[in-house]
Amino acid sequence: MEEVDGIILLNLRQIGTAIDDEVRSLKQLTTEALVEGCSRCINTINGNEELPIKLPPVMSARFRIATGLAAACKALGYPTEIGYNTFLYASETESRSLLMWLVERLPKEELTGSDEALGQSAALNRTIGIEVTKRLKTLWTPPFCKKANVAWRGNPATWHLEGTRGVSGFDATRLVFPRSSTPDAPVKKEEAKYFATNLPVATHQPPVVRDVPASLISANTSAFAAEAEWEAEWNSKGVMSGLSVEEYRARKRKALRQKISDKLRNAVLRSEADSKKNSNMMEFLNAFSDALSGAASTSFAHKQELQFTEDSTAKDVPKAATEEELAAQRESQLKELEARLQSLDEQVNSMENAMREFLANTSKLQSQSAELQESNAEAKATCQVRAKVIDMLPNADENIRKLQALVDSNVQRLAALAAKWEEHRVRLIDEYRRLKEASVSAKSDAQKQLEQIKVIREETKEVIEGAKAKEMLFTQLTAEYESMTKDTNRSAYTRRIMEIVKNIARQKEEIAKVLIDTRVIQKDINMLSEKLNRTFAVTDELIFKDAKKDEGVRSAYKHLAALHETCSALFKVVEETGSTVREIRDLEDQIETEQRKNMSENLGRIQADLTQIKGENATLLAQVKGVAAS
Repeated sequence: MEEVDGIILLNLRQIGTAIDDEVRSLKQLTTEALVEGCSRCINTINGNEELPIKLPPVMSARFRIATGLAAACKALGYPTEIGYNTFLYASETESRSLLMWLVERLPKEELTGSDEALGQSAALNRTIGIEVTKRLKTLWTPPFCKKANVAWRGNPATWHLEGTRGVSGFDATRLVFPRSSTPDAPVKKEEAKYFATNLPVATHQPPVVRDVPASLISANTSAFAAEAEWEAEWNSKGVMSGLSVEEYRARKRKALRQKISDKLRNAVLRSEADSKKNSNMMEFLNAFSDALSGAASTSFAHKQELQFTEDSTAKDVPKAATEEELAAQRESQLKELEARLQSLDEQVNSMENAMREFLANTSKLQSQSAELQESNAEAKATCQVRAKVIDMLPNADENIRKLQALVDSNVQRLAALAAKWEEHRVRLIDEYRRLKEASVSAKSDAQKQLEQIKVIREETKEVIEGAKAKEMLFTQLTAEYESMTKDTNRSAYTRRIMEIVKNIARQKEEIAKVLIDTRVIQKDINMLSEKLNRTFAVTDELIFKDAKKDEGVRSAYKHLAALHETCSALFKVVEETGSTVREIRDLEDQIETEQRKNMSENLGRIQADLTQIKGENATLLAQVKGVAAS
């Protein structure tokens, strides 16, 4: 049964049951592991998470969970009798039969493990579960016994990061990689020299060492996003354009440069217009300031004037006796300057309004001037024609004949040109139609080829994704194979399985032979019984007729009846003996089964559980009494 136990334990571990690697048989399986394995199997079969997978320490909750598991197994169709004792006080035989029955009903994809390995989320969850199980088995270490929350533990020992003390924020720095400054062009010699001598490596570019992983992840994500965006754009627009990758990139680059140049040109024109307007305004202001130089001095100039004329002013103005007089003098000067500044602002505003009106009138006059110039040009052309007509009036008849001859020659020439054009037009129209039909057919062929290219690209993408998934599966299976113990021999397992199959086939043949013999014997018994009954009936009828006349025949008839009753009694005894033997054999099997259940050990566990239940009941009773008393 070791092979069977190994298969059952492997399936339980695959669906996530926490079973120690040291457990090799179901005899070593604990009650908690048995309940967890059965709960996971039932949840997997039903496709939900209704049943709990852990046993609580309270005995009443344990009995309730075990009863729920038994009811779930009965709902699935478990053939034999099952109850809470099957889980809490299970024997090795009962556990094996129950787990074999549940494992046989698991979905096939849960047993193969290939579909589970294909999903990244499932593989990640499985890895997380294994890591959490390992962490739960390790001892907790205080933070002051670890440096940056890093611990060396495990079997084999490895580095582990525990806690969040050594965790830092995700601060990414832009990284510079060796690439050409011109797209789709080789790296220049100067750039290659700079990259080789001056550009630091990617791990040294971030100012802080802990930002290196975040910067690398950010750079890789940006490159991946740009590649995905280009792939989507090429599949949607590039393929439909009919251009190559280089031509499509060049056209896109040219359009982008043209758009940028248009934006810059418009901005420059706007800035030139604004600067021209500002220059006119500055000229006006300069002229105005020159005209009012005596009154329009700035505060800085006024301050300088006051500074340099302090001595002369001091001579003319008598010295202030107190600070109050100086403050009043300064306040009066400030009010005078503010009034002068306000008047200047009003003059500037009026001048600006006048400039706006002047510019508006100028634009109107420019438009009127352009219209007048156009009308003047038309009038000049009309005047020249009329002057020529007036010059030709003295010799009107001769000039009319000349003009008629010129018109006739022009008409003949136009007719000849029309005939030649008609010949060329017919030929060109035929050529145009032929080229148009060829262009339409070429476009349809190109469209078909583009559709085929799209289909091929989609198939290629699916093949690449499938290859990546298979590579991931191969990597995961390789890691699992490396982590598995190598002391098992596959050929020995195969040979053992073949022997079991041969024994089962041989036992089936023997059972079939026994069934055939049993049917034959039963048939012979039925035939003999019927023959015996018919013979007795005929003999009874013949002897009964003569028994009325002869006393000896009557005695023989009585002995015949007694003999028939005795044979029937013997037949019944034989049948009862056979049934008794079968019952004895069944009882012996039941006794052997009960002996395998380790009733003495289970009785000790039941007594311990009973003691625990009594203690819990006493505790609850004391709590109830305390609540009632309060």
